[in-house]
Amino acid sequence: MTRFEQFGQLAGLREVRPEVMAFGVCVAGGTLIRLDLAFDAFFRRLKAGQKPGYPRFRSRSRFDSVSWPDRSGWSLDTERRRFYVQGVGQIKVRLHRTMEGIPKTATLCREGRRWVCVFLCADVPAVPLAPTGRKGIDVGIANLVATSDGNMVANPRPGRASADRVAGAQRAVARKRRGSNRRRKAVAHLADLRRHEANVRRDVAHQVSRALVNRYDLIAHEDLAITNMVRSARGTVAEPGTNVAAKAGLNRSVHDAGWAMLMRYVTIRLRVPVGT
Repeated sequence: MTRFEQFGQLAGLREVRPEVMAFGVCVAGGTLIRLDLAFDAFFRRLKAGQKPGYPRFRSRSRFDSVSWPDRSGWSLDTERRRFYVQGVGQIKVRLHRTMEGIPKTATLCREGRRWVCVFLCADVPAVPLAPTGRKGIDVGIANLVATSDGNMVANPRPGRASADRVAGAQRAVARKRRGSNRRRKAVAHLADLRRHEANVRRDVAHQVSRALVNRYDLIAHEDLAITNMVRSARGTVAEPGTNVAAKAGLNRSVHDAGWAMLMRYVTIRLRVPVGT
């Protein structure tokens, strides 16, 4: 069953689940689109002979975002800094940058005890950059980026910096009884630490990618198979691996550096001019 067949069933959902339809048909359609994309990826991996990974059911504690694929059901007032959601009302927002273009879609995400809304805009004016030159970059662990002209960008290693605090927070969660208020608070504290770690990694990737794209016209980097590089060396019972602890530490450092995120941001910024 495709998403379009399920879209036709939303009209009859109003009589069966009126509490869901109070938030509008559009937000339900956004969930169906995400569900359809998840199963498309599942069948694609299945046909390619890869590990398929059946889509996991998202309970209310794991369902952390909702999306609106068009303009119905929500609106944004940039002057009053208010985000209106059907069924919820006006929500005060903090805009970290000036809204450009015409907002088309919206996604509301829950990150621990905080909420983030992402808007996709169309008709954003492009600002081409002046021509500069071509350079190559090499990513690493001690230094996040080394350019061909000798510049080095230090790796902040946010995961290593917060490892002790995260381990303590995880032990605190494990000691709490499931379903209790104390466990809920401990989980929220652990989520805050993880969110801060991810924000530091994302901020560094944004700043480094923007600096590289502003400086160079063409950027060459290794075609790294990061998924293969971070595979476990544990092996099997019949053929156990070697140097498992050292390989696990290297895998953590690669994940902590965020190479794939940096490469993705550089690629996006090179393809799309400034302002879009």
